[in-house]
Amino acid sequence: MRILVLFLILSFDTLAQNILEFNFESQMDAYSPLYTGDSLLFWGFRDLDDKSTTSAVLPGPTIICNEGDSVIINMSNPSFEAHTIHLHGLDVDQQNDGVPSTSFFIQPNQTGTYSFKATYAGNFLYHCHVGTVLHLQLGMYGALIV
Repeated sequence: MRILVLFLILSFDTLAQNILEFNFESQMDAYSPLYTGDSLLFWGFRDLDDKSTTSAVLPGPTIICNEGDSVIINMSNPSFEAHTIHLHGLDVDQQNDGVPSTSFFIQPNQTGTYSFKATYAGNFLYHCHVGTVLHLQLGMYGALIV
């Protein structure tokens, strides 16, 4: 019996579900330096937990998690236009899919939360699904690796 109790205590950490939380901000006024010395204005996502930058990055911050992890993405939107985060190729419920017609918009000066369980491994994409072509071409996308 003692061996069973010891095994359960030692394996509790490996059996516990890992929860990862990411905090993003949409930006429609970020700049990236070009090799010519000029700057490129782009729209993108900023990782609020990365204290080394105050600007969005292009592509957006990479979300890295393990199969079986629960993932929470909090996004604040200080910009003047609504945004979403569409999790491309992941098996998530409609409420967390980031498609405005079936999910929700994150309105200007509002926040929103997406959550999902990473059920299978792969390389995926996330992007803003508002004015999809324009927002994606202007830089509102990033990688998600499970």
